[in-house]
Formats: sequence, C-alpha cells, structure tokens
Amino acid sequence: DQSKTIETMLNSLQNNVIAAIILVLIIILGALGVRSGLLVGVSIPGSFLSGMLALSIMGFTVNIVVLFALILSVGLLVDGAIVVVEYADRKIKEGLSVKDSYASASKKMALPIISSTATTLVAFLPLIFWPGLAGEFMKYLPITLICVLTSSLFMALLFVPVLGTVINTVTRIILQ
Repeated sequence: DQSKTIETMLNSLQNNVIAAIILVLIIILGALGVRSGLLVGVSIPGSFLSGMLALSIMGFTVNIVVLFALILSVGLLVDGAIVVVEYADRKIKEGLSVKDSYASASKKMALPIISSTATTLVAFLPLIFWPGLAGEFMKYLPITLICVLTSSLFMALLFVPVLGTVINTVTRIILQ
C-alpha cells in the first residue's frame, strides 16, 4: 500500500514537471514569437537530458526531490537562452549576418549569463552541506539544480547559437 502511494506521488510529480515545461513554453512562445520561442524551448529538454545524464553518471536516481528540483529549475534554465536569442535577433535586424549575430551573442553575453547562473547556483550550494538525515534527503535538490543549470549554461552559449544559425539559414534559403 505504501509503495503504491509513493508511486502515485512520483507520477503526480512527473506530471507537474511536464505541466511546468508546457506552461513555460507557452509563455516563451507568446513573448518571443515562434522562431525565437522554439529556439529557447529546445534548451529545456536539452538541459534536462544532459543534467539527468550527469546525475546518472554520479549514481543518482530520479526521486521526489529530484523531480521537485526539475520543476524549480524550469523557469531558471531558459534565462540564458532568452538573452542569447534576443541579442542575436537584434544584431540580425541591425544587418549583421546570421552566423555573426549568434557568434556575437554567445561571446558578448557569456559573462553576464555565467554570472547570473553562478549566483543562482551559489545560493543553493550550502544545502549540499546540510547535516543529518534531512541533509541526506535534501542534497538531491542542490545537486540536481547544479547539474541542470550548468547544462543550461552550455545550451545557451553553445547549442542554441549553433541551432539558431542553422534554423535561420535554412529558413532564409527556403523563403528565397
């Protein structure tokens, strides 16, 4: 009976993770438009997958605290990608080539994005050292956030600019 209750809780939390992702995607699509929104939206599953891969390598499994940390991170992990995409779009409108716009966005916004991510990570870092049984239970939260937000940093500075360049180039070729 207790295992069924835990399984129900995990399923409910998984559904909440999915709902959080969908809601964030709707807001991003509404605020940024379809092309930019999809670019930023790709960073969510990419960050989750690479973060979960890092957790798996460390020997952690999915539990309630990990799922809660994923819900907590959904809104945080898109910030860097939004900054890069918006800066690149501005440079494209100024007449810079697509490739140069995304390269410039990644270079110019690297320090602010790294700083922003680092301050968020540092805020959760002390939870790793929380003593006792509660600390053993709660350490999954900061470790998950560190893995997922670090992954989002790489997504924003490496993957999104490359994908943005490819998508914009293909779109321009198709529309010509």
